[in-house]
Amino acid sequence: MNSLFKFPRRVRIHGGECGAVARALHHEAQKGALTQNEQSLISDECLLLRQADLKKSFRSTFIERKQMSTKTTFKRIALVAVASLGFGMVSAVPSFAADAEVAAGTVTALNVKKANANTYVQGTTQTIYVGTTTAVQAAPGEDDGLFITFRAAMTTFPTGGFIAVSPSNTGTLDLTGAGTDTVSGDSIVYQMTDETAIAAETISATGTDGVVAFTSAPTVTGDYVMTVWHDRDGGSDIDLTEARQTVSFTVVAAAGFAAGLSTSIRDSANSFDATVDEEVRVSKSAGTDAASIEVTIKDTTGTALGGMRVSAEVSGPGLVDVQTGLANAYEDATVRADALTLAADVTGATVHVTADGTAGTGTITIKVQDATTLATLGTYTETVYFFGTVSSLTATANYTIARASATERGCSNATTCAQVSFATTPFVQIVAKDSDGNLIPGLTVTASIANVAVIQASTVTAVTSTAVSGADSLTAGITTDANGLGWYNASVAGATTAASGASTTVKYETTIAGTTTVVSSNAVTLTIGGSAATGTETLTLDKATYASGDGMTVTQTAKDSAGNPVYDGYASPAVSFNKAVGGTAVGASFYVGGKVNSDDSLGRKTIYAPTASGAFTATATAASLATLTATATIGDDAATTAANAASDAAAEAIDAANAATDAANLAAEAADAATVAAEEARDAADAATAAVEALATEVATLMAALKAQITTLANTVAKIAKKVKA
Repeated sequence: MNSLFKFPRRVRIHGGECGAVARALHHEAQKGALTQNEQSLISDECLLLRQADLKKSFRSTFIERKQMSTKTTFKRIALVAVASLGFGMVSAVPSFAADAEVAAGTVTALNVKKANANTYVQGTTQTIYVGTTTAVQAAPGEDDGLFITFRAAMTTFPTGGFIAVSPSNTGTLDLTGAGTDTVSGDSIVYQMTDETAIAAETISATGTDGVVAFTSAPTVTGDYVMTVWHDRDGGSDIDLTEARQTVSFTVVAAAGFAAGLSTSIRDSANSFDATVDEEVRVSKSAGTDAASIEVTIKDTTGTALGGMRVSAEVSGPGLVDVQTGLANAYEDATVRADALTLAADVTGATVHVTADGTAGTGTITIKVQDATTLATLGTYTETVYFFGTVSSLTATANYTIARASATERGCSNATTCAQVSFATTPFVQIVAKDSDGNLIPGLTVTASIANVAVIQASTVTAVTSTAVSGADSLTAGITTDANGLGWYNASVAGATTAASGASTTVKYETTIAGTTTVVSSNAVTLTIGGSAATGTETLTLDKATYASGDGMTVTQTAKDSAGNPVYDGYASPAVSFNKAVGGTAVGASFYVGGKVNSDDSLGRKTIYAPTASGAFTATATAASLATLTATATIGDDAATTAANAASDAAAEAIDAANAATDAANLAAEAADAATVAAEEARDAADAATAAVEALATEVATLMAALKAQITTLANTVAKIAKKVKA
């Protein structure tokens, strides 16, 4: 945020300290240096416009600074003076002959009131009304008058958001003794009637009135503060003795164009009742009124937005004309591109489309643009089809088995053949096209029946409503025709005496306007069928075994007494199950070609097998009251089978592991026993070794003794022998 509070180049000081003036002008002055005459030139009510320079000073300077410190907040602010310098609006006290500004303290307080809410849109005018509280002031002299000068300025504002505040004489509230408001430069003067005193009273401002008023129109978003004050001395700043009041408000961005909330709606020429785009198909003949497109423009708040530029350009056949305002009466278009700028209070446009003599698809591109920069803010595309002379009719039989009854069956309504039931679906549909394949609505088409003893009537009605698109439109609860312009719906009645199984062909024809040329469709073959005979209705399921939750197809069939399929549209019964199934219930329906199944019109499964395993049964009650049944079983699916096999393999592996563990344990026990035996054998061997060693020692001892005895004996024998020889 920026503030307007700045220090101007000059400082004027209240009181008699005149040396301050010299210092404010960058001159040094001795105390008392100015003469008394010079001092008299300086007002006792002078304004503080700049701080004195910080230089060495006398004691008086110190005192002056101390005095000034009590006045800093507003004595250092030159609000409007700065604004005046910026905008060239320097003003002084208004000059009124013999009039006088009210005395100081007469206006004791101000009160302000915003005309707008606290938050308002950038660029819009913000009005501030001012009220006053006054004290008594006596009436001036003869022919004199009193006046009060008011000023206002933005004292707080966002970067780049400063804007001058303008005085306004729209205030009509008066102090006692009527006064008048006069704008004088950047201030407004409340002028009292001559010789009127000021009373002690409070005039409260309202959101619509005050004694005086001020206006501004900020263009930058952000927070603002406006200060309003009683500028008694005309100095353009705020003195401490002057009554003042502030008011705050916030400026928000202006709501811009919203492409998503704005719309273009296409309708047939000069028709403005559509809430969504209508299909438009018209003759290519030059000058044919084709379409009227309403362009509604809104801002981001959903409020209608004016002042925009609207352009339209066509690609392909067609001409366009842009007109100001919505639902504007049709005028022939003559150009391929057109544009206009809407007035500030015009919030829509009408684009008219006219044929140019060329068949094909015309694509109209509509742009909403900024009126100044021409920048495109939103783009909308509309399509108009132009056709030539009919060259072909193509017939398609939705049903082929008619009932021998004078009542025609199948929808032939122009707008509501929604095709969600037998009663709302045409028996036969015909489409008309020109040589380029463009659809042609509005023709008169009739049936040409080869054998009226089989099929006695077929009524054809041209579709007049918009087609409903979408792959699944046949099950979407359509309330308008499912085909659209250029299609024709036909109902059929079989001859009352026609036998079951009898057949004939039917063609559909139209005559080219202005000629005798007949255009015929292909032939469709229609047969006759009867009601279901007892015992001929069946109920079947498409599988004998389902995995849990599998999609199922439930099929019912029926034949008449001649063994032929029952007529199309014959009622089929609802089907129930003894176990909970998923999806959509199989409700009562109707047979087509003697058959009906639970799949939708696109062949998708709508019912799912039970989750519980085992057998389950489907049941229906035939028209003959016979009970129809079909049975199937919920089996394990491949994943379950694989899981079971894996589980079995895991169990076998566990058993093998257990056996291996047992064997290992036995081997460990045998090893332990062998170890014990080995240790015992070792102990025995050690004992035997010790015994052998002991025996050897004993033998050696004995041998030594025996040897000694032998030696002794030998010696004895020798002695004996010696003696004997002697």
